[in-house]
Amino acid sequence: MAYAWNGESEGDFDIYVRMVAGGAPLRLTTHPAHDYSPAWSPDGAQIAFLRRTGPAAAAVFLVPALGGAERKIAEFRASEWAPWSRPGSSLTWSPDGKWLVTPGTQTHTGSEVLLRVSRATGETLSWGRSELCLLPVSEALRPTGEVRILKTGSTWNTSPAWLPGGRTVVFSTGSMDAPHLARIDAAGSAAAERVLGAGEYGWAPSLARTADGRVRLVYTQHFESVNIWRTALDGSGSPVRLIASAHWSYEPAWSPDGDRIAFLSDRTGYGEIWVAGADGRNAQQWTFLKHPRLGAPRWSPDGRRLAFTAPAARGSSIYLIGAPGAEPRPVPGSEESGYLEWAHDGRAIYFSSNRGSSVEIWRVAVEGGTAVRVTDSGGRVPAISSDGRYLYYLKLASGDGRNDLWRRPLGNGAEEKVLDFVDAYSVGDNGIAFKYYSPGPQPVGPYLEFVRFPAGGAERLPDPQRPLRYGIALSRDGRYLLHAQADYQVGDIMLVEDFR
Repeated sequence: MAYAWNGESEGDFDIYVRMVAGGAPLRLTTHPAHDYSPAWSPDGAQIAFLRRTGPAAAAVFLVPALGGAERKIAEFRASEWAPWSRPGSSLTWSPDGKWLVTPGTQTHTGSEVLLRVSRATGETLSWGRSELCLLPVSEALRPTGEVRILKTGSTWNTSPAWLPGGRTVVFSTGSMDAPHLARIDAAGSAAAERVLGAGEYGWAPSLARTADGRVRLVYTQHFESVNIWRTALDGSGSPVRLIASAHWSYEPAWSPDGDRIAFLSDRTGYGEIWVAGADGRNAQQWTFLKHPRLGAPRWSPDGRRLAFTAPAARGSSIYLIGAPGAEPRPVPGSEESGYLEWAHDGRAIYFSSNRGSSVEIWRVAVEGGTAVRVTDSGGRVPAISSDGRYLYYLKLASGDGRNDLWRRPLGNGAEEKVLDFVDAYSVGDNGIAFKYYSPGPQPVGPYLEFVRFPAGGAERLPDPQRPLRYGIALSRDGRYLLHAQADYQVGDIMLVEDFR
């Protein structure tokens, strides 16, 4: 067996192997950094392991199972918690021995992702942000050149397939909620083109040439109708479907006066910001950016503007918009931003970012400037209490992979934990609504709960009966809760004849 051990002196962890029948262990690594999560290759000849290379970085190494020179194959961002203190493995092989899979951290948002690492090249792909890459190989499938990124114009790409002839790649792109098929010249001489007339919500394309020379395209079309529901927290009546379409409506946000609801929707083909009345009617499109990766909108305290994130030169930046169709204004200094929240006085915006060694909450003036870090031990998804006294945020709990809700005074004072197992949350005048989710071998949830101020026990809300999706929103007066759920899901196999 192979294992990580800090030795009799209880120093740094290294990788050891020993026979199950007994005998002295064989030490394989001696580096002063922590080594952990050893994993045997399928043929038993090598052991892969992880090494902590920094506060928020790790690397994948290979070493012969009987000892010898180690080889680093990839380095990546990792969470700030110490993986070697967690039970179980953090590294695993594919059955054919060509790939390894390990947890990592998305560069710009701090989101946890699974990374697929090539044993041969160190190429790393993730489900958080995925580039379309081309690797030239020999007939023996050995690399004959450098990996080249094909510029698709999107930060999310998956399931590439070759058009017969080997000059064009068809792939799924856009976003996970609204993917579509596109094609790109493998030589990189032209931009990617959307497949017209087919491929909406398309995944996993496959192409083949028939005996008479025609090309057939087969792909999976997976479709969800995600709608926004409203629950009365006084128990009067059943949940009501408030905002609905044949596409996705999610990440709702109540205006401060409770008269309007901002949300994201891809009903026009791209994830844009929409605003509807409190009854869900008269929805109006505010942004026309034609980009599928906009972040959740948040109302300014006076209800006159919306803040949201959108892709920029350095990750995502914060933008402000005050009317339907207006040109969004960027907030200088908000680069590499994630979830956001307005300050109580409307003069600043708090946002999560991993621009340092870990994901923390930062603060930037609405007019722009130098961002200031607010938290120092982790934090994301900020919210401000209605009285402006507290900053709430989520933290990844060390040891079990759960998210907990914390808060800290905006003046002086120490942070304190508020709730365990919080997947998403919203703060109002009289309480906190949240999605409860307990991970593990037997996960519990997600389902909706509400805690009333002053601190009381959590009240279980009516079961949505359908899979929950992104975002919940508590009205400021605490009367209503909005949540998004997938009311309809279907997957079909689609065939396109004479594909060109």
